[in-house]
Amino acid sequence: MNQKGGAGKTTTVGQTAHRAVKRGKRVLIVECDPQGNSTLAFTQYKAGAHEARPPCSLADVLDPRTKRPTEEAIVHTHREGLDILPGGFKDLQAVADNLISQMGAERRLSTALEAVDDLYDHILFDTRPASDLITRNAMWAADNAVIVTEALEWSVSGLKLSLETIAEMREYVDKDLPIAGFVVNRFQSKRIDEIKWMEWIRAASAQQGIPILGLPVPFYAELSRLAESGTGIDENPKASPKMAVIGETYDAVLDAITA
Repeated sequence: MNQKGGAGKTTTVGQTAHRAVKRGKRVLIVECDPQGNSTLAFTQYKAGAHEARPPCSLADVLDPRTKRPTEEAIVHTHREGLDILPGGFKDLQAVADNLISQMGAERRLSTALEAVDDLYDHILFDTRPASDLITRNAMWAADNAVIVTEALEWSVSGLKLSLETIAEMREYVDKDLPIAGFVVNRFQSKRIDEIKWMEWIRAASAQQGIPILGLPVPFYAELSRLAESGTGIDENPKASPKMAVIGETYDAVLDAITA
């Protein structure tokens, strides 16, 4: 999670899911962002015309007017063992707006996932850059959180807001969400400003006892192309040695969230 967009949350979720499947695990990605980047990467559905959107989605599952079974909304991806629960694009936001005033609104996703929990070894949530009801639902359903950040001022500000939101969940709704670690994404080691913010992240990591998982993921076009097509690093037969090293960071993420 991170409350700034573009930090690399979808890439981190997708590649971590692929690493788990590589280990023989069954994984479900839950799309909690109306922008729908995970849905775009792993399915043929689009956010535009109605006929291009998922026939059943998380929006339909959470909507008290439809209450569609969770398993009906799950879509198999190209990779055996990796499924996704599409969010429903703008429909998800509309449903969230209607749920705000209802009892137990922040626990609807957790309840919905109980029906499919036994089908998967790991469930990963791709959250939006906001602390709205959808994100709080994901936080309530999760066992822990990974905060993804760039070594840039705006992204670090989003990291700070994420820490505050987790603290508020603990204080106001009695939800303790452990932070499994930080992931530093799109790092450019030759930029002076990024070196400075990387030092800040390391200091925050040491002060709060939150590990930085793996090595900083460098700014790399090949990784972006894989993410946009829903392809795992290990699925690319032409992956460079540099990509293999990047894959080790996602192994570290998987180890941290399953420890």
